[in-house]
Amino acid sequence: MNLTGYTFYSLYCAYGYLYDGSEPETGKVDLNDLIVNLHALLLSFLLTIQAFVYPLGKNRIQYWTISLLIALWLFVMVYGTLTIV
Repeated sequence: MNLTGYTFYSLYCAYGYLYDGSEPETGKVDLNDLIVNLHALLLSFLLTIQAFVYPLGKNRIQYWTISLLIALWLFVMVYGTLTIV
């Protein structure tokens, strides 16, 4: 779930940093905030890979977490498609 959260937060911060800021919907993001978020995204990605490569005993991702993430990504895809269309 950290990987999903940092992905969306990094996209938001990148948009806030790269966009000129004339729209009132977005706030201005500093470069250091963007770098911290991208760093957290990279580390979350590495930790997620390690969780799959090095399973520890009976530790596993719970089914409700997988279901929640699938539902979240489906919502994002449907909402993004409807926004574009």
